[in-house]
Amino acid sequence: HVHGDLTHMHLSATLSGPAASRATVSIEVNSEVNSSDVVCSTTCIGEACSSVELAIPSSKRKYWSPSSPHLYGVTLRVGGGNDTVHSYFGMRVVAVAQRMAPSVARVPPQVGFD
Repeated sequence: HVHGDLTHMHLSATLSGPAASRATVSIEVNSEVNSSDVVCSTTCIGEACSSVELAIPSSKRKYWSPSSPHLYGVTLRVGGGNDTVHSYFGMRVVAVAQRMAPSVARVPPQVGFD
């Protein structure tokens, strides 16, 4: 599971099985999908991996937009790399502006729908 804000990416992983409490997990964020340029990384062991926070340096932050659809690559490795998962994510700014004047939504009647 991945979620974040404008500066940090939060990852959570659920490990199961007899060796879960001592499994090593490495997380690497790359500047782009299929890139070897590492933006940030961390390694954790067992239960410490249930919630991991990575900060993407401001000099490496690129936000996704329709005109510039930037995606970061992320790789999770468990153990010595025997189990590896590759994925991607984008960071986007979404804001709600304060309304300047009250407005009334006008929706035309729907024709042909029950």
